[in-house]
Amino acid sequence: MKDAPFHGVFPYLVSPIDEGGRVKDEVLGRLCDDLIGAGVHGLTPLGSTGEFAYLSRDQRRRVVEVVIEAAAGRVPVVAGVASTTIADAVMQAREFERLGASGILAGISAFGHHIGVVSSYGAFLAPLAHIAARLHAIGAQARHAVSGDPYRPFIVVCAHAGLMTGEDGPTHADPQPLQLLQENFPAGTVVTLTPWEPRETWTLLAAALASRPAVIAPFVTRPNVRVPDRAKLGLAPASAAATGVYRLRAARARADGVVVLQESGVALAFVNETLPLLERAGIDLDVYYVASTELFDRLAPAEQERIFPSAASEQAMGITGFTRQTMYRWIRSTRGRECTMHPFQHGHFLASGRGEAVMEEAGLDGASQFEAIRHFLGRG
Repeated sequence: MKDAPFHGVFPYLVSPIDEGGRVKDEVLGRLCDDLIGAGVHGLTPLGSTGEFAYLSRDQRRRVVEVVIEAAAGRVPVVAGVASTTIADAVMQAREFERLGASGILAGISAFGHHIGVVSSYGAFLAPLAHIAARLHAIGAQARHAVSGDPYRPFIVVCAHAGLMTGEDGPTHADPQPLQLLQENFPAGTVVTLTPWEPRETWTLLAAALASRPAVIAPFVTRPNVRVPDRAKLGLAPASAAATGVYRLRAARARADGVVVLQESGVALAFVNETLPLLERAGIDLDVYYVASTELFDRLAPAEQERIFPSAASEQAMGITGFTRQTMYRWIRSTRGRECTMHPFQHGHFLASGRGEAVMEEAGLDGASQFEAIRHFLGRG
């Protein structure tokens, strides 16, 4: 099976060990048979759930041997390799190759030469990857202190993030994950990214990679969205997101107020639904978008003031698809914070359903945004 193409599902296997430290060959073999019978496309011994870090070299070797024997060529076996030294990792990989493994799964190390990437639902990945991200950042910091080399980023893609993923259930569209990672690490070690439309993703990722943090955490949404004609709508180009915070739309004359947006679902609702209502009502706003707090923090103070004047934070209300606390940096007045819109503003977790229905339940749809802005400005 060494030349078999990899595709489909490769489950990480547990490593059954008895009280004497011996691998339970029969139990592990039955597990492999059951999984193959259920239709998996491959097997991965010594993955994270295989508790490889707690096994001796002999135990790891035996686990891989048993899995290869049980697979009997029916599916490929990709064995996990993890070490803090290159020499040991190479030795493991060669040994597993001799045993008949079809490939290896290489662990991420802060002292390695590759950029690791992991992706899953943001609602789950942000809390689950928090410890891994912290350990990687600590290792990267130690490596920098020893060698002086820059950090080697680990990318944690918090996918399907935001309320538009509500069709998968209230747990999947939870608004809290950004708060777990944003400004929760030493400065320079983590960069979070919150693009509102696809073209910003690449601008932000390039800027984040150029800044070389230990961890990059993009929050991206899943639903298909129509890419807006930003120039036609009078919006700043996607490249403006590189500064982390930028003025998405400038008032044509003297601004009636300031609104700060954050998160894809609310920004799309604002652009597609709220903005036309505001224009018909004759309400002209300065609108800012928060694409990355940490990228903004890397700018010189004078540049920060030029892009987002401190006076704007005193005059603004916010609209976010994440928690209200993530907006406190940008909304400084008591009234602005009271009027800031967020998913928990009605005091309950949201139900599941179509993305548009979840947005409406949260009171973050275009019509609700319009009424909230009118109220904030004293016009409703």
